Parts: sequence; structure tokens; C-alpha cells
Amino acid sequence: MPQFKKILVPVDFSQCSSDAFGYGLSLARQYHSRIILLHVVDFRVYESIFHIHMMPQEQVFEALKKIALGKFTEMLADFDTKDVEIEQRVLEGHPYIEIVRVAAREDIDLVVIGTHGRSGLDHILFGSVAEKVVRKAPCPVLAVKPKDYRFRMPGTKRMIRKDDLKS
Repeated sequence: MPQFKKILVPVDFSQCSSDAFGYGLSLARQYHSRIILLHVVDFRVYESIFHIHMMPQEQVFEALKKIALGKFTEMLADFDTKDVEIEQRVLEGHPYIEIVRVAAREDIDLVVIGTHGRSGLDHILFGSVAEKVVRKAPCPVLAVKPKDYRFRMPGTKRMIRKDDLKS
């Protein structure tokens, strides 16, 4: 039976990542695990702000880190986190690279990550952090789909429902 002593839960503060945290929290209780809650500030998004406003990157990162720590507090308020050790971290870089790096360096046993379920052009334009983490992580990854996710069979226009799969 697997032992998940350290669970990494990367968050972007979307509903998807909040849902993933719920799964991570449940698993942490079951396995008496420690959670590392991680937010990665992607500076590619903020580069134009630096150039326009001529602000030092360190100053912007500290401001964004403070905001992220506040968002951690808001997110955690929605959950009963007693009896679970949760460490909060904010890093800068490319999200999937930093997630994989933390998983490797910290000897993480499981990554629980939310996925937005994008496809088509959205997937091409925005990529999928979750998909890259699944492929590159040195440990198992649980990808949590949005609650309202609907699967569309390739080549059809109709969404597949759970009832369609019953025999």
C-alpha cells in the first residue's frame, strides 16, 4: 500500500485548485500526511508590467507573494484543516518547472493538481500545467477535473454523461 507522507498541492487560486486542495486534504487525513501548498508566480505574465512601470522584479515579486499568502488564508478558511500540517510556499518561475522541481527536491510522494479541462485552441494557447506535471513529475500525480467537466467524445458534438456509461 502506498504511503503518502508528503503531498504537494499546487494552486493558482482558481476553483479547480481549491477542489484539488480538498482532495489533497482528504488524502492527508487518511495517510497522516503533510501538505505543501504551492503557488508559483509566473513572471512571463508580468514582464510587460515591469517594463511599463520600471519596477524592480524583486519588489513586484514581494507584492505578489504578499497577495498570494492572503489568498492562501482565504482559501484555507473554506476547509477544516485542523490536525493536518500545511506549509505554504510562493515561488517564482514557470509553474510546471517549479512544481516538478519541488516534487523532486522535497521527495514528494504525491502531487494533487487541479486541471481546467481546456481543449482545442485554449489548450494550444494556454498549455496545460497539469499535463506537463503528469508527464514530468518524479512521483504519482492526481489530476482533479472541474466539478462541471463534461467529456466530449472526439468526432461528436454531444457531451458524454455518466448515465451513458451504465450498461
